[in-house]
Amino acid sequence: MKQCSTCQEEFADKFGFCPVDGTPLNGHMAAPEVVHAQVSEEPVVEPSVATSAAPPSSAHAFANSNGHDPEETISSLPADDREEYHLTMLEDAGLTNRLLQELKEIKQESQLTWPEFKRDPVGFSKRTAVAYGTVTRRFFKQDYVSLAVTAGVLVMVLTLGLLIIPFGTVYKWLASDGKLVANVGMPLEEVKNRSTLKLAEPNGQADSTGATAIAAENVDFDFELAGAGMSFEWSRSYMIQLDANQQVSKISVEIAPKNETWRQLKTNMIEMAARLDVKGWRPTYDDDGVSTVSVLNAKFDAQAPMNGSVGEFKWINEEKGLMLTLSAVRVQEAKEGEDPAAAAQFVHYIAVEKVPAENLQLVTMIPKEQEQPDKGPAGTNKGTGGGSKPKPEKPGGGGGGGRQDVNPVSYGKVAPASMNPQIMPPTVRPPIESPKLPVAATLKGDPLLLPEDTRPINYGDPKSTSIIPSDGPGRGGGQGTGTGSGQGPGDGAGYGPGRGENVGGGDARYGGGGPG
Repeated sequence: MKQCSTCQEEFADKFGFCPVDGTPLNGHMAAPEVVHAQVSEEPVVEPSVATSAAPPSSAHAFANSNGHDPEETISSLPADDREEYHLTMLEDAGLTNRLLQELKEIKQESQLTWPEFKRDPVGFSKRTAVAYGTVTRRFFKQDYVSLAVTAGVLVMVLTLGLLIIPFGTVYKWLASDGKLVANVGMPLEEVKNRSTLKLAEPNGQADSTGATAIAAENVDFDFELAGAGMSFEWSRSYMIQLDANQQVSKISVEIAPKNETWRQLKTNMIEMAARLDVKGWRPTYDDDGVSTVSVLNAKFDAQAPMNGSVGEFKWINEEKGLMLTLSAVRVQEAKEGEDPAAAAQFVHYIAVEKVPAENLQLVTMIPKEQEQPDKGPAGTNKGTGGGSKPKPEKPGGGGGGGRQDVNPVSYGKVAPASMNPQIMPPTVRPPIESPKLPVAATLKGDPLLLPEDTRPINYGDPKSTSIIPSDGPGRGGGQGTGTGSGQGPGDGAGYGPGRGENVGGGDARYGGGGPG
């Protein structure tokens, strides 16, 4: 072993210089005789030269007594008298060998400390904890260590957060102004307590009845219609009307997160109508028997956007005594030469208000209790007969179809039957504009059993509760779940279960005895 004269540390024989401060280790200085021989050749011996020629211990003593750094004194030796300096901390070995060596040393240290641990386990544990704590504190007291560790932890947390938490959720945390929870009849104080959106102050004084309103525009919030199980994300504006008792009397919300094209508006409003149907809201129709859903579909069947307001479409929740109005208006027209369906922009709203008791009897498109016809062999006409033949005879047959739509057949009427060859099967798709030879949709069957329905609604399934326009998942061009150009689950051009044509079930055959 070799010992450094400066730091007094011992090192292996293979080291020529101290790895800590670079001091030459014992046994590697030039021989004193050679140094004296060189000095005797000079007529004048400088003190610095004489000092540098002294042995290392003398050189250090002289340097310290004169206030000089020992390393500066040693460095004044001639280059020929100093060995080559190699600062080597690690041996030139592979990673596996070094790892095995470290494991051996750990094993050896464990064997050395085990007796001490057995004698005093508590004290040994305390001393170990204090030692590791001291090392840790020293580590974090180094320059920039705490900053670097903190930055690394933050980067790791953010990376894991982006991988685990959806981007939409993170964006909503940062961009959303909150959530508005309200319903008609709810006190304003409850609205404030249940909402995270900071409500605006009343805009204006109360009217003669004591009613006021609060409203805000250009905000990003989610709206929940409390108690109805309906919520709308990324709404933009709201107006809440309050009665004299500071209870909500009407809510109006712009539920479009941005301006929409005609195609986007059509998709969103049709989906909205479907959601209302699922939640128990019943569409209304006017005195002429035209359903609000039929009007909505007719608006969107147009080839170009409507001018100004698209219209108001109303639903009633009889259980809650509420009316919901869905409306849309155009806010930007298409420029000359642009496609109106792609360039014009719209927004849509919902308004919820209390329905007067006398208006709760409004007729809906799909009544809760439909009128039951007289029981007969077949058909939709009233009576006990089976068809056009004079002699009573049981009819048979049926039909089906569809256009492989995802949604079930939408609510509608049964197409009239004709004994003439079928040209146009029933469908919810819009007819050809200005056809040269208009042809009405028909079924193949007895017109006495399947008469014409004059209501201005689409063809469909009278028993369906779906309001999304659809011809059904069947195939063949008709409507239903079967195959063919008819209506129903059967196979053929007729109506209902059965095959071929006509109505009544089983194989096709024409009956008699009058309406049925």
